Amino acid sequence: MRSLFASYRIIRKQITQTKNRIHSLLKENLYPFTKEYIFGKKTRKAICSISQDQILSFQINFWMDSLERLESSFGILEERIKIAGAPFMKEIDILSSLSGLSVITALAIIADIIDVSRFKNSKKFASYLRSAPRVESSNEHTIIKSTNKAGRKLSITLLSQSLNHFRDSNKKLNAWYGRLSAYKKKGVVRMALCRRVFTEIYQVLKKNEYHRYINPRLHGKKMLEYKKLLERNNIVFQENYQIPA
Repeated sequence: MRSLFASYRIIRKQITQTKNRIHSLLKENLYPFTKEYIFGKKTRKAICSISQDQILSFQINFWMDSLERLESSFGILEERIKIAGAPFMKEIDILSSLSGLSVITALAIIADIIDVSRFKNSKKFASYLRSAPRVESSNEHTIIKSTNKAGRKLSITLLSQSLNHFRDSNKKLNAWYGRLSAYKKKGVVRMALCRRVFTEIYQVLKKNEYHRYINPRLHGKKMLEYKKLLERNNIVFQENYQIPA
């Protein structure tokens, strides 16, 4: 799965670069549309025919075609990752009980950590996933440095894109985030929130239980869609495991 995720990151980066190029071309020619509008399913066709200028029209269509191909490849690769993750059905079931954590992000965490039993505590777990800063102490001073660059970065990259879902699903966490935001830099607060989420991920995996703020309807929907994907591809997966409610 790590190998598949390496390709996943490359294609994801290429998609972002392609979108940025299209957006830049439109801005240069005084079409100040937002990215949400440019790349909406209902507006892409209109964007492709927006200009009579041959050079601009050629470039927009060229990059839009490239984007469509990349997105198609990205979808195929994402499906292949999910198929490869079938042996980890129990872990996926537990992790997807956290609101905002998709099956693909659950698989990214599994690919990074391999097994939660490798970690002595949640601090070491968070540090390995690049969310905990290094601390150097002496008799007189304590210096907080940057995060551990020797750890895995895939999980935190995907997790940081859905932090709002975690925050909104937990009133206590949302209140804590608000208090911290009042006197801390935005980037520092986001990293602190990542650490809090990784701590909760560690706990549910270690205790072999669903998250306490699970949304049963959304969790069931995620798992049903995943199981249907595996069944369509004739993949046998484990279903006789037990997870305390």
